[in-house]
Amino acid sequence: TEFVRNLINQFKTDGTLGGIVGGSLTQNGWVKYSNGLILQWGNTRGGTTVTFPVSFTTLFSLSAVQQYAGYLAQGAAVNNWSSSKFTANSSSENGHGNQYIFWIAIGK
Repeated sequence: TEFVRNLINQFKTDGTLGGIVGGSLTQNGWVKYSNGLILQWGNTRGGTTVTFPVSFTTLFSLSAVQQYAGYLAQGAAVNNWSSSKFTANSSSENGHGNQYIFWIAIGK
């Protein structure tokens, strides 16, 4: 069993196991894996700047969707994005601007 324990510890150290090494499972949260991958998510109002809970070295993908009248709808946009923040904007169709926006980001 000591051999197996050592092997598992080696995998944890060199990142080949892919386990979670840190995170915050809150509404605006994040998870970091041992291989360096970071997954972050949250919600905000349109027209606001969101600072990522953890800055990325490289941002792979950032997506957002707007909520309107209890439904997820098109119309959300992300602007001025960087490895540490972005601006979330919602559609102002029919006078319904500044709606909730749900976002997700993936990087390392």
